[in-house]
Amino acid sequence: MTPKKALGLRIKSLRKLRGGMNQDALAEQVGMSTEAISMIERGINSPSFDNLLKIAAALDAPVGSLFAYIDKIPGESAERATALADANDRTAQLTDDDLDILNVQLEATIEKRKRRKARKRRA
Repeated sequence: MTPKKALGLRIKSLRKLRGGMNQDALAEQVGMSTEAISMIERGINSPSFDNLLKIAAALDAPVGSLFAYIDKIPGESAERATALADANDRTAQLTDDDLDILNVQLEATIEKRKRRKARKRRA
């Protein structure tokens, strides 16, 4: 998947993550047409730098977060990269205590997966 397509998926994902904002609302906030937003999200067009800044502001996201995980995980799909970036966005909103709980849960999930893989290899 091209970086342009991955950027579009990331913008779409952040838009939906922000309370289900639709393309019309995003377009209005950034002063673009709904069709222009649609074409960016589908990876057909790229936003100008100025519009990229406006999109990031409308999504209440740092500009760099729009590029999170793009081309950083060779062989991974853009959908998976977007899901990882979304998870990162969500965890940024947690308290320190919540992060501690989440880390314990993640470690337990990883260990459970390792045990399942080990059982399958023995079988």
